[in-house]
Amino acid sequence: MPSTNDLAPLLKDALDFAGHQADLIVTRYPAYHPMYTVGGRWRREGEKWTHWCEGFYPGIFWLLHEYTGQEIWRQRAQEYSLRLEPRRYDREVHDLGFLFFSTYLRWYHLSPEKKLRDVLVDAGRTLALRREKGGYLKSFIGPQSLFVDIMMNVGIILWAARETSDPTLRAIALEHCRTTARYLIRKDGSTVHEGIFD
Repeated sequence: MPSTNDLAPLLKDALDFAGHQADLIVTRYPAYHPMYTVGGRWRREGEKWTHWCEGFYPGIFWLLHEYTGQEIWRQRAQEYSLRLEPRRYDREVHDLGFLFFSTYLRWYHLSPEKKLRDVLVDAGRTLALRREKGGYLKSFIGPQSLFVDIMMNVGIILWAARETSDPTLRAIALEHCRTTARYLIRKDGSTVHEGIFD
């Protein structure tokens, strides 16, 4: 197993390359949030599924700011993160953790301002509104659908519950986790992607 010292040059090269690539995208496609490629090129005609990964791109900017300390990455991160702010009330998707943990939570850790905290709390409360009678948060497909990847978003409800001391939010999040474990996790530890409830 390589030591951390052996990996340091490789990690530095990877981060430098990522920064170079991100800079190229920002320069060539201002205001664009890349989502997928076709034949090695960014596909810009329409979106696939939903706008679920728009937090990852500015999240990269936050990481590059943390890595390099360069103010340009923080400016870009803030600019692209601010575009997401209205989505804190988006009831059409189950991916609010993806949108706001990559962006606003990193921003909040650097600048613990109430307005940033409020965006995160609102996003957590909005996601909790997806709760169905079966004890789960519905996917964007519809009220009958539970996706396993909602587990990667439920943390924003728990975060909001802790920040606001709201036991109802906490209960909704934990209930979702238990329902997911009960119905989507197989005995061998593997998962199914979607459960359909009647």
